Amino acid sequence: MGQLGLPVKLADYAVFESYLPAENQDILIFLTEMISGKHYTPSCWLWGANSSGKSHLLQAVCERLQDNAIYLPMEELINEDPSLLTDLATRRFICVDDIHLCVKKNHWELAFFELFNRLIELHSTLLVSSLHAPKTNNFKLSDLTSRFSQYSVFKMKSLNDEDCKSALQLRAKQRGLVLPDDTVNYMLTHKQRDMKILYDLLDKLDTESLAAKRKLTVPFLKSVMNELV
Repeated sequence: MGQLGLPVKLADYAVFESYLPAENQDILIFLTEMISGKHYTPSCWLWGANSSGKSHLLQAVCERLQDNAIYLPMEELINEDPSLLTDLATRRFICVDDIHLCVKKNHWELAFFELFNRLIELHSTLLVSSLHAPKTNNFKLSDLTSRFSQYSVFKMKSLNDEDCKSALQLRAKQRGLVLPDDTVNYMLTHKQRDMKILYDLLDKLDTESLAAKRKLTVPFLKSVMNELV
């Protein structure tokens, strides 16, 4: 996947084929056209609440472009040396997840500002996600805020209950599973409404159902969930 020599791994579910756009169709179209070379922007900023699909899209870009893109989850990398950004400018896309974690960390802010400038020269793109819009992200380096605010900014809309259900069933279908309505309804009622957690549970169900040769019924789901407590 062209990832760093650090323990950074793309989630196997995070591909465009398993992404349910719901009310974020405009963002999906923008990104797919951008990575196909239909248009160019020095940066694209995705912001919104946790579990709104930001990480999924960033990783999907990297999965589609392979060595032409790289995924940087700041939750995992924030304690690393920012010099790791130095040799990344040759990638067409640098995808930075949770850039808000770098706020007021001077060494990271400066490193991203310098990377931003190099990417513009090379006609490459810095694609980032945050909980906040650029102007409210509170970077100490005002020039960094200014840079991001000049280009494409999208607010991600969270999935409603019906969309969550459809997203899980789409993911199940991609894995060759049948996820009945009553089973997915139980998942949404008895599990934290966080798509990463729900996807992880679905992966666990896939493994356990294969081993036990069981369908994804509510009783089977209950037995797996009880083992996870």
